[in-house]
Amino acid sequence: MNRPTPQPVIRAASPGTAAWAGLFPALVIAAAVAPVFLPGHDYGLLIIIAAVWFGVTVDSAVRANRG
Repeated sequence: MNRPTPQPVIRAASPGTAAWAGLFPALVIAAAVAPVFLPGHDYGLLIIIAAVWFGVTVDSAVRANRG
């Protein structure tokens, strides 16, 4: 497959991307505390979504660190 090279989420040329990247950890934390404040529901899908958010954040940080 001829796919383009993936780019990091945070870019120095766009300062607004840092604000969006700061929302990822906040969303993961909110997903983690939801079962504490709203017990009795099934949060399996929420945990999967939070794991994807975390993975995207880590992957972007690694790519941004490479250059």
